[in-house]
Amino acid sequence: MRYRPLYNIAVALLMIVGLAGCKREGGSGSDPNPPEPVPQMPTIKIPRGELRAVWMTTAWELDWPHGNYNPKVQRELYTDRLDLLRKYHFNAVFFQVRPMGDAFYDSKYEPWSKYITGQRGQDPGYDVLDFMIKEAHERGIEFHAWINPYRIETRPDNKKAFDPLHPSIPREWVWDLEKIRMYNPALPEVRQRLLDIIDELLTKYPGIDGIHFDDYFYPEQSQGAFDDAADYKKYGSEYSTITDFRIDNVNKMVSSVSQMLRTKHPGVTFSISPGSNADHNLKDLYADTRHWCKNGWLDLIIPQLYQAINPTSQSGFYQRLSWFCQFSYKTPLAVGHAAYRVGEAGFSTNADEISKQITIARKDSRVYGSIYYRLQDLVDNRGGILDRLSKEYPTVMPLPCFSRTTKAVSPVRDLSYKDGRLTWVTTGKTRSVIYFTSSVDQEAVVLDITEGSSLEVSRKGYYCVTALNEDNLQSKISEVLELK
Repeated sequence: MRYRPLYNIAVALLMIVGLAGCKREGGSGSDPNPPEPVPQMPTIKIPRGELRAVWMTTAWELDWPHGNYNPKVQRELYTDRLDLLRKYHFNAVFFQVRPMGDAFYDSKYEPWSKYITGQRGQDPGYDVLDFMIKEAHERGIEFHAWINPYRIETRPDNKKAFDPLHPSIPREWVWDLEKIRMYNPALPEVRQRLLDIIDELLTKYPGIDGIHFDDYFYPEQSQGAFDDAADYKKYGSEYSTITDFRIDNVNKMVSSVSQMLRTKHPGVTFSISPGSNADHNLKDLYADTRHWCKNGWLDLIIPQLYQAINPTSQSGFYQRLSWFCQFSYKTPLAVGHAAYRVGEAGFSTNADEISKQITIARKDSRVYGSIYYRLQDLVDNRGGILDRLSKEYPTVMPLPCFSRTTKAVSPVRDLSYKDGRLTWVTTGKTRSVIYFTSSVDQEAVVLDITEGSSLEVSRKGYYCVTALNEDNLQSKISEVLELK
């Protein structure tokens, strides 16, 4: 196979005649034999970065560890899941590290989670998060720590007693409702405790790429009535209604977490995944997603758009996606997809629904990718969803975190081809992204993202390479190389 380094094609000789017009006596000054134009390097359009992630649920052991309390079995189960995600080009896992006022690490604020050993407060005998973070990063997968800010425990109804409250959690900070035990969102002490928990987590594990909240804020009405009149009287004198007071309590929590991350832990992505119904979020959970986005408190908002596409319904996927796109302002947005609904009546008997949703979302420049709920449904290949994802090319993680560096990355040099392999040279500690297109008129695809400096290739077409730093910032593309 022959190749041609098009970037290096240049005119070796320039006609020196007539550079200044070569004015002849009595002539017009024009050159009857002007030099030929210098050929330009072909331009290749590369795709923008795209989040491809999954929620890994540990509450009730839904996705991990499935009742396996042997450390060796747990580690193998986790790495098997990561290998599957890597095979299908996922670039992030959102792992639930604090499902119920507990911890998947040794914390001075809350006990070891019972979902690791079957017993709350029991040390599992190994550093769970250190292992998980390192294994994810070795596979090029980001690790986002998923936290429930207020939830401590759930129960189906008030006939079952809550577990004894752990001594590390002050009794006066807690509400016990019909179906949920949770921290009281009105208390400044609760907001400070959450900041302390997150700070401890990120100080112990600086490799964490993101802090993530889901949709638990104030309790839903179905979880039980709560009485915060005394809190309103004590803390709410500046608010005209108790509703405004509750909304601002959540606002204060979100803004304080955002500020702490950007000052103490820059580079950590802060994301929240609210429910899809904006009215319910605001009126029942007191979660004002518009306000968070407008004030730039989030690096990424991920609405749980678990509805089917229904052009005639205001509660359909497209309509709710449109609302969040409109009111995300400058905050990057990713779509939460309902992998668990694939195969349900009214959704889709197979993964066609998810496929169509991805296509719709990609058409909007404000959408930065997709995240699937939940991992076990992917493992089970529910409705053939992995078969659909197998058609996806790898993708570069986008750069949603506002506090990540924007320092320029040195481009790749000396791209060449020999004996079936591309080779190149990088500067500093970077990964490399290899792009390919069969025609310069078509957008390129990612062939691989590697820490190496070579790749075996055989397809005829055009190749280029970019350098990618640890903050997912890419360099300019290399020279373009054509294989014929």
